[in-house]
Amino acid sequence: RGMRWSARDVARKVWLNVGELPAVCPRVPVCELDDCNGDGLVSSDDFPAMDANGNGILDAQDILRAYSNGIDDDGNGYVDDIAGWDFAQQDNDPFDAVEYGHGTGEAFDQIAEADNGDAFPGVAPSAFFVPLKVADSFVGVDTEFAQAVVYATDRGVDVISEALGTVTASPASQDAIDYAYRRGIPLIASAADEQSRHHNAPANFEHTILVNSIRNADGTFAS
Repeated sequence: RGMRWSARDVARKVWLNVGELPAVCPRVPVCELDDCNGDGLVSSDDFPAMDANGNGILDAQDILRAYSNGIDDDGNGYVDDIAGWDFAQQDNDPFDAVEYGHGTGEAFDQIAEADNGDAFPGVAPSAFFVPLKVADSFVGVDTEFAQAVVYATDRGVDVISEALGTVTASPASQDAIDYAYRRGIPLIASAADEQSRHHNAPANFEHTILVNSIRNADGTFAS
C-alpha cells in the first residue's frame, strides 16, 4: 500500500536505519545515537538533506534519496533500506505510487504525532514505524507479505500490524508468522471489513491476533 511521504502527521515518525546512514552529527555524545538535534529522537530532522520530492517538508524519502549509495552498508541483504522496503517492487522506497492512501491511513491511526496542531494523534503517538509495502492496494500476494514479516522480525520491531488480504495463502506466510511468534513479536491481522465473516488470509493463519470492525446498517459498530 505504501506511504504518502507528504503526510505531515507521520512524516517524522518513520524509523530510520542508521546502519545505512553516515555519521553526520557534530556533537558528542549525542552523535553516538544519531540524535543530532538533541530532541531524544532519531528522525529525518537529524540528517542534512534537501526537500528532494518537493512536498514542502523534510521526510524519510528525502533522506533515502540523499544518502542511498548503492551499498548494503549494514549487510542485511537489502541495499539502502534506510526507511523501510518495498517488497512489491523490490526497492528501498515504499512510497504510495498510486496514491491509494491505505498504508498512510493505517499509520495515522497508529502513530500520528500528538501536540503538533494538526488532526488527531495516533494510539501510540510516541512510537516510530517501519513502512513495508507489499502491494499497491490492500490486496496482495502472500509471498511479499511473508518477506515483509521476516524483515520486520529481523529488525526487532515490537509489533507487526497489517490491514490487507492476500490472493494466495502459502506455507511461506505461516512460516513467517511463526518466525515472528517464536521471537515474541505479535502480529495484528485484519479480518477484513466488508460486513462479512469470511476467512481472510493472512489473518486466518495461526499465531495472529485477528481483528475486525464492521458497521451495522445504522452506522453503529459491531464486532
